[in-house]
Amino acid sequence: MSHPVILIIVALAAIGALMVFQARRRNRSMGQLRREGFVPDQRWSSSLTVVTEQGTDRFAVVWPGRYQIFRAAQIVSIEVIGQEMESAQHRHKVQIELDDPDHQAIGLATLNRRDRAEKWAREIRDWRAIHVADG
Repeated sequence: MSHPVILIIVALAAIGALMVFQARRRNRSMGQLRREGFVPDQRWSSSLTVVTEQGTDRFAVVWPGRYQIFRAAQIVSIEVIGQEMESAQHRHKVQIELDDPDHQAIGLATLNRRDRAEKWAREIRDWRAIHVADG
């Protein structure tokens, strides 16, 4: 094998190992959340996870190694944001703006999947509408 091919293989293996490591850390955070009595219901995952609690107005944002619990009323807005990249590709994410001084917004990346971003945004809006009476 040539030197560049070996470097590419090593780089891909390192990226894969990092992805597995981060997923395990996020899974441990979800386990801790469950042990504290949080009963997961709906879930949306990218590099972080947003999960609602069954039968309540609470939801958690789970990052690798930690989580934070919020209430539906803390959601200020939910929108799909598209970003044009090189070569005419687009990346999309669901941005959830929060009424929280430490976490003003979180983003669920869906890469080039606008349909998924729109579906997730609609599902999160519907969940919020059930638990929060606007106006």
